Amino acid sequence: MNKQQLDAGWTSEWLTPTQKTWLLSLCAHLCQQNGMNQYQTMALVEPENEKRCTSLRLMLERDYEVTSANELRDRINWLHSTQASKDFFAINQQFLLADKRDYMAVIDAESDTVWRNRKRLIEPHCWSLRDCGVKGFDIARIVFLVRSAYTVGMVSLEDAWRYLIDAGRVAQNLFASAEQFATSHLIGRLYWNKADLLPSPELDGAMETAFEHLNAILSDPSHPWCQLSWHSGL
Repeated sequence: MNKQQLDAGWTSEWLTPTQKTWLLSLCAHLCQQNGMNQYQTMALVEPENEKRCTSLRLMLERDYEVTSANELRDRINWLHSTQASKDFFAINQQFLLADKRDYMAVIDAESDTVWRNRKRLIEPHCWSLRDCGVKGFDIARIVFLVRSAYTVGMVSLEDAWRYLIDAGRVAQNLFASAEQFATSHLIGRLYWNKADLLPSPELDGAMETAFEHLNAILSDPSHPWCQLSWHSGL
């Protein structure tokens, strides 16, 4: 499916069930953490579940300043264009240029606690994320945002699928596997949400817990990431 097809009377009926499941699963880690492991429909919860829908509306407004379809579009555009990986690449380059035996010296040379924490987050993944950075953090949030917005009636189903296709194409072009994508998301999330909040021992615990959640997904034979090819054509 190319851009011309999307612009020429496209409908979500053109997507196969496999493609839909693959796209919906791009926010798998966020779904798991929020108790919403749903990959068969766009909605994260049943519309009749007023309590969960109210919670999603509050989350959209509080965390993303999204209260309308226009604000959703603007936030998605911002996430696509954000340079969240810029700082990551600057730090990562320090590790790539150093001998592995000197990695701790790279970390110890940093006096600022936040940047020291960020270096500690990056170091174990400096090679596996050297080309993609933490863009997975943006893509996963886009998919979760869109699905949340659809669930509360903020965006149409067709527009929701268009947003997901755009995000999915970026993911397929940038990442080699679901594991690399998910690692990028997790490191990005910890990098921006935890590195400036937690002292080093607590950061280690947050990292361990995050990867326990990821490994639970990757070891589940029924999960889409374990069943579907990463490069299912879009």
